[in-house]
Amino acid sequence: MVNDRTGIGRGALAEWLIANAGPVIRYRTAREIVGGRVDPTLTDGLPTSRLVRLWLERLDHVRRQHNSGNDCLENVMGKLLELGLHAGIAPLDERMGFVRKWMSDARSTWPADMMRVLDGAIVAWGLARAGYDDENVRWFLSLRLDTICRAIDEIGFDVYTDARVYSDIPGAFRGKPLLKPELTPGGELRLPYVHDLYAFSALPPSMRTAAVNRQVDKIVGYVLDDAYQSLYTGYGILRAGKRKYYGVGWSVHLPKITDIGAGNGLSGCLVQRLELMAHFGAARRHPWVVAARKHLEGFCTERGTYLFPRSYLNERPTGYWVMGAHMGLEENRRSPRAIELESTFRMLRIAKLLDG
Repeated sequence: MVNDRTGIGRGALAEWLIANAGPVIRYRTAREIVGGRVDPTLTDGLPTSRLVRLWLERLDHVRRQHNSGNDCLENVMGKLLELGLHAGIAPLDERMGFVRKWMSDARSTWPADMMRVLDGAIVAWGLARAGYDDENVRWFLSLRLDTICRAIDEIGFDVYTDARVYSDIPGAFRGKPLLKPELTPGGELRLPYVHDLYAFSALPPSMRTAAVNRQVDKIVGYVLDDAYQSLYTGYGILRAGKRKYYGVGWSVHLPKITDIGAGNGLSGCLVQRLELMAHFGAARRHPWVVAARKHLEGFCTERGTYLFPRSYLNERPTGYWVMGAHMGLEENRRSPRAIELESTFRMLRIAKLLDG
């Protein structure tokens, strides 16, 4: 990556980040952008970061997989991975036993309903993205790949049924689209969650066969199709039994570039969704990916760094990590330099994924 306007390359920007950023960006830049052997002082400095210590402590108090609070695995794990932690870093390794046990216990009591499948997807991406090659994670990911691919082949984009047939839909759910019963046998969802895509973006090396790669490409192609992006955001509702309905969320919708900053539900996760899709070869030349990258390139400064609007890098007291609520990497974010450092790192990370 060389900026056409300034002529500044990735290496110079990486050096600038390592010289000026806090411990998280310094470590992640060295490991994920520069590559090769990481200076041990950068590795040693990571667990001493105030942010890392805060979120490791929150991991000790996780009580559930899914919610918007800081006692939920999806937010705590997502944030710890943003902060650079991974398998092999002792403070994380020491705390992951209960997460691995959850997946083992889930496997022994399968099949499951909607919430347990969603919880499974959250646990799976947490372990997979952290680098834990766990046999129970491989089992779950294989199950989801097979399930979603069958649904794509059998039903495609014709996912809704006539809700007027069912007179027992609660008032709060009326007017929302109802998924076909074939897509929710037993109440579990056969369509992809965004959590599934995070897991598929980090498949353990032992799973990366040609057949599995084709399955991933099929699912990525499906969610990038205009027909999928035109589905109701969050899918709608499903019927789990008489007078038993659930609202379904966490579809893999991508924010429209023209809506960014408009305050809608997806406008704050452009950077995060682009970084996610950049992991997939089937997505890297897609028009949305190209347009999103071009949009972010527009925030290049005169000296070749990047400075996104703060709303692109939200850090909220609570909120869903997969909706971009916990994007902060610097400890002091009151300084304009913090957002410049974070923006530049994000841009380099996306470029590295897209260009190699």
